[in-house]
Amino acid sequence: MVLVLGYGNTLRSDDGFGPAVASYLQCKVSPVQAESTSGCSLEILSEQQLLPEHAEKVAGKSLVIFVDASQTTETGRIVCLELTRGAEAASQGTDSILPHSFSPATILALADSVYGHSPEAYLYTVGAASLALGEKLSPPVEAAVPKVVEMILSKLAQSNRGCPGRGER
Repeated sequence: MVLVLGYGNTLRSDDGFGPAVASYLQCKVSPVQAESTSGCSLEILSEQQLLPEHAEKVAGKSLVIFVDASQTTETGRIVCLELTRGAEAASQGTDSILPHSFSPATILALADSVYGHSPEAYLYTVGAASLALGEKLSPPVEAAVPKVVEMILSKLAQSNRGCPGRGER
């Protein structure tokens, strides 16, 4: 079972990158691929921020992919970071743009501490150009959305979890 969790504020321009990736991925993956009879299961969530409640969802997965924007990365540059599992994850920082209550590392550590399981996890980020009020992504960040979706689909295919192919809608 795989969870892709895109998070960020869609009213702050490029901070909406995570939800934009989640939405695009949802359009690329058919419902049959997301829930197949062979046990393949892909859950895609779009959230404004990470919350302690996400630890329960994360603990029940074998792979979690977090998606967010970064203010410390060069604009438009895509970075994939493998996150540490378990208690060590709490000390692993993230460079989210706005002060999200919890980082992916904190959610992983909470999942391990409370539910006894911290899955394999990755954080995909892109460097943001604008945090101004607005619902549009800047051109370099918008261009990164389909690239990150392809990277996620490739990761799922490599790991033989989730949905290895892409559906046309």
